[in-house]
Amino acid sequence: SLLWTATGWDRPAGEPEESIRVPTQASTTSGELSKVRECCRWVGATERQPRRDCGAADAPEHGWWRALPRNRSRHALRIQMNHGSAGFFAYVLFAINQIAFARKHGIGAHVDYGACTVNGRDHYASGGANLYHSPAHGANMWEQYFQPVSDVVPGAGHVLHALPSKALWKLHQRGDDSVFAYYYGVHSAKRGYDEAWYRSMRLRAHGLLKHVSLKPHVQDAVDDFWRRELAARWPVLGLHVRGTDKDPAIGGSIVPPRSYAPHIDSYLASHPNATLFVATDSPAALQWMRQRYGARVVAREALRSEGNAFLDTRLRDNYRKGLDVLLDALLLSRCDFLLKSSSAVGEFAIYWSPRLHERSIDLQYEPISAVTRPSFAGQTGRGSEDSLCVENADFMLRELEHLPMAGQTSSAKRVTGGASWPSRSDLFSLLARVQSSGAGCGHGEAATTTLLPAGFFSTLHGVLKPLAHAVRSGTALRTPSLAAFTGPSCRARDLSCFFERMEGELCGSGAQHNHLDLEDEGFVRDESFSLQGPKLIPVAFRSRGWFWYTSQLLSWVMRPNAALAADIKAALEASRLGAALRRGPVIGVHVRHGDACLARERRRMGRTCYSLERHLARVRGYARAHGIWTVYLATDSEKVLDEARRSTEFQFLWLPNVTRQRATPARIIDRTVRRRVATGETHLSAREAWQATVDVMLLAECALLVGQMTSTLFRTAISLRAAACDCVMPFASLDAPFCSDYGVRSGVVRAGAGAGANRSFWC
Repeated sequence: SLLWTATGWDRPAGEPEESIRVPTQASTTSGELSKVRECCRWVGATERQPRRDCGAADAPEHGWWRALPRNRSRHALRIQMNHGSAGFFAYVLFAINQIAFARKHGIGAHVDYGACTVNGRDHYASGGANLYHSPAHGANMWEQYFQPVSDVVPGAGHVLHALPSKALWKLHQRGDDSVFAYYYGVHSAKRGYDEAWYRSMRLRAHGLLKHVSLKPHVQDAVDDFWRRELAARWPVLGLHVRGTDKDPAIGGSIVPPRSYAPHIDSYLASHPNATLFVATDSPAALQWMRQRYGARVVAREALRSEGNAFLDTRLRDNYRKGLDVLLDALLLSRCDFLLKSSSAVGEFAIYWSPRLHERSIDLQYEPISAVTRPSFAGQTGRGSEDSLCVENADFMLRELEHLPMAGQTSSAKRVTGGASWPSRSDLFSLLARVQSSGAGCGHGEAATTTLLPAGFFSTLHGVLKPLAHAVRSGTALRTPSLAAFTGPSCRARDLSCFFERMEGELCGSGAQHNHLDLEDEGFVRDESFSLQGPKLIPVAFRSRGWFWYTSQLLSWVMRPNAALAADIKAALEASRLGAALRRGPVIGVHVRHGDACLARERRRMGRTCYSLERHLARVRGYARAHGIWTVYLATDSEKVLDEARRSTEFQFLWLPNVTRQRATPARIIDRTVRRRVATGETHLSAREAWQATVDVMLLAECALLVGQMTSTLFRTAISLRAAACDCVMPFASLDAPFCSDYGVRSGVVRAGAGAGANRSFWC
């Protein structure tokens, strides 16, 4: 016999160590064990399988996991299933629980789901046929749908062990580290909806699912259906309606479609344009939904039967049976809200997308009076609730990404800080007072500065230190000249050619001027946050931190003038971004090539010239979890656009009629700008700066931003977006954390972020 302890399986008391043997199956190949004998026929539902000579052979009941050597690199667990009546996600659940067991014992894992299940003679379906196994698709049912869970290859030098059937049942029903899809086993006495219990199980499962990757054809099928049928619709209410043979003793009785109706009607009352995605095994349930809700209902053409498709012997396509339920669960995981009953299908939708923990109702437990309207935190669009409010003032100065899953953090809750918590409007009111005749100019004082020619956004960021100084001193700052980026068409030749004027009308030429010189190293370092710290922030706003403060200052400077605002509005429609945003959130990607691909730029700025795919790889998981498949692409490279045009995974949008380069330029942009000043060709820089400003304004409309913080354009988009929502929205930087420190080399590319790792760069 075996003993179950808090730490797992143990030897029976008094059994000597040497009596335990480590049975191995290193010579067998995947699926081979289940081919040795015919599968068992099921016996009565209350009986156990009496035969020994059918089904896959059970493993010996020895605690081999207690006798593993210290060096376990060649040892692995053969993951198996022990009853043929298992539904599809029972196979996945047994797999991830055994993966957890293998990881706990420091060994690898290989999933081997052959034609027959293991015959432990402890269940009416012990040794029964695997009803999802399709010989035409290979010997291993797991690899019909999923990638191998590790690099373990049977027969290639690994020593494979298996858990006996009794151990599998105890792991499934009593395991301390196991995932439970609902109340059974040691949790069978629970009643009602235990939110904390479900949260812990869902997060545990989500962590284990990182070892489970879809086969490309499965991922393609999900992406294709979502793109064709649901991507353009918002919001999508997911409905998993489990019918047919749902057993009252296993997860509760059937919840009929009519019980969903009050919740659906309530959701539609607050979301009149909602679409209903229905996943069900019952043809009658789907018909009921279509009769009541008509064209709102979207469903896949799946195998369905009132006798349960996977048990219906008239439906012979075993592979299709598994694929249908897998695709339904994956599509449910992308929905904006989920209604479900107690079932592994709906649970796995949440396992893949934990944000649904707080955006779902389990009708098995919830009364009709339950709250049915999801909270979007005052915003619209998928994933918008994942904005992280700035609880930690230094968050952006340290982190490379914020890609939250609702339910894993408390980041969805906005921090108000009480009545004294300073806001954007408070800072803008102060700026209006300082920049008007009421202060500064009214006392005959005003400050000026000269912006230095470089890349447009580097030049633009030069205004922040003089403005911050002016705010602290109560002195108005006159709108700086911008000769390097303006032409004859704008008579003012200053920032007002792009943005609203900074000073009030009475701040005229009669005021005395205090020049704040950006070429004065002393001034630049005195205004450096990395050198001087929080004292540079006015006391009233110090609690909000440097990122919030400089982002708000920049957003105030970049208030578009009438002409720019009109062009931004037109660009939203020309790029189709406006229409996409009305449907839901969009991912914003900035890919900086151009002079960033020059070797000397890597030395100067720590930059690496990354591909579009490298950017997308950082957020693909977030995109899948939140169902966001539209990308607004800002880039200076025609080659990157070519890469986007070839994509079938995302729908890419970009600003048309923009000058982009196909070849790497011979010089950095700073030198080009200065050369044009010398040759009187500043109108060329003005046109490029105008296009880039429109591009960055559109990028800042996106819900998630991906790029490189070594790029001032990307930092500008991050600041504008954060300032507008008063939050740290989801983002990913491929190289460095945020910095804002003009004229000081205080930015640092993080170790491991690329070839320029640990290099400093100018902020």
